Amino acid sequence: MALPPRLAMLSRVHLADQADHTLDIQYYLFHNDETGRAILAAAIQAAERGVKVRLLLDDMDTPGLEQYLVRLADDYSNLQVRLFNPFYLRHFRSIEFLARFPRVTRRMHNKSYTVDNIATLVGGRNVGNEYFDILTDVSFSDFDVLVAGSAVPKFTQSFNNYWYSGLAFDIAKVSQAASDTDYQQWQQQASNDLQKLRKLVEHHKQDIDYYLTNNQDKRYLSTNTRAIYDPPDKVISSLFERDKDNMTHDILAVMDSAQQELWISSPYFIPGKEGMRLLRDLRERHVDIHILTNSYASNDVPAVHAAYMQ
Repeated sequence: MALPPRLAMLSRVHLADQADHTLDIQYYLFHNDETGRAILAAAIQAAERGVKVRLLLDDMDTPGLEQYLVRLADDYSNLQVRLFNPFYLRHFRSIEFLARFPRVTRRMHNKSYTVDNIATLVGGRNVGNEYFDILTDVSFSDFDVLVAGSAVPKFTQSFNNYWYSGLAFDIAKVSQAASDTDYQQWQQQASNDLQKLRKLVEHHKQDIDYYLTNNQDKRYLSTNTRAIYDPPDKVISSLFERDKDNMTHDILAVMDSAQQELWISSPYFIPGKEGMRLLRDLRERHVDIHILTNSYASNDVPAVHAAYMQ
């Protein structure tokens, strides 16, 4: 089931409120803005009432937020924060891109929000105002899928693979804590942001409940589910190594299984020689192929579009 942007954000707050035992949060980008602070504040409140909260972030987007995460992890015993593939040079990252290429460019793009190992939100949406159409002129049209039931442990296993990979470090070991004054100001701002979102949650509670629980219009599909993800140690593999465990092979196998139709929606579409060969084979088998990707005007990475144009 796909969620509209604002309801996707409000649903995260609502799910944190419903958590009884665990809340696992994994993201590539997690902004220090109204949305990011509010979602963090909701997770902190869950930790205060005894929920075990694990926050796993890629280190690409942590400047400006990491010092507060250090304090939060220290203040709340039920909150653990780890950074995946952290930068060594905390204040000179551009230099590290040159010194530690390609490892420093290998990032964790996984995105999941899993409650009590029974429901998870997965998809392409990071955490930030522009991903939820909140207080911004820029909006990314990403998708979330709400998964519930027996499939969810597969996504928890993915989270655990990264959490215990040895490539995710306790944030206190790589970052410095914020000062008392800055931390108190940040906490107040996060509390205010969450309060505003809670008013929206209450205002849209009927819609949220409808999207999360109503199946009368077949928003949910009951089916076997497979979780496909890269191994975390991909980030330390050789630049030219073609690992058999790379998810690319699984994705190509799924595509190749198409009998009648193949639908692809991706912001970055560069099929390469192997992908083009597969698409030609599918076309020769009379499989209808539908591809939706960004135009140059809507693409935030021009280099990707330049490669796609070929």
